[in-house]
Amino acid sequence: MNPSASLPCVLSQSAVAPSGAWPNDVRGRLMLTMAEVAGQRGYASTRVQHVLERARVSRRTFYVHFHNREECFFAAYDAVIADIDRVLSADEPTVRKLIVNLLDYFAQWPAHARLAMIEAFSAGPEGRARHEEVVSLVAARLADCEPWQPGDCAGLEREEMAQATVGAMLRMIQHRLLTGQPEMLPELAPTLVALTTRVRVAADRPSA
Repeated sequence: MNPSASLPCVLSQSAVAPSGAWPNDVRGRLMLTMAEVAGQRGYASTRVQHVLERARVSRRTFYVHFHNREECFFAAYDAVIADIDRVLSADEPTVRKLIVNLLDYFAQWPAHARLAMIEAFSAGPEGRARHEEVVSLVAARLADCEPWQPGDCAGLEREEMAQATVGAMLRMIQHRLLTGQPEMLPELAPTLVALTTRVRVAADRPSA
């Protein structure tokens, strides 16, 4: 397939995924269905047959595009990471906008949120490695936000402070997802902005 020939997949009224992240063809439909099914059932309980029934494609068609369940899952996961990158790169690079955009995306697409934040851990070492990509991506975007200063706090550089902040942030997101409250994710924004701001103030304070 030629990615440049695929059309963008509309995610919401105001958001469009990058061309090629969710191909507008049978492969893309299988990826979207895998994200939905694995996000709802859990990766461990998801079978190829579940994807076939939801996507309404034949088993033969599935294996034209993917060798197995794992390959389809990680293709969907990579597309979710691309979405997250797009969401975090939108608008002005401020902490508040970054957090609000991420929470809004996860609230609109709870199955994708569960895929990125929870189900990766059920997909073995590769799944855990992919989750670390999400953590590193969010931390990098957070570290790039102003007004971080190159100073340290107890020997921690801003990248490490960002990693610590993201760890707490993602844990709170996971809790909302695990308790079946994805629609309430945007309500976390004030708390997460306050948390991040306090950490950043500490990072900006000169060491004793």
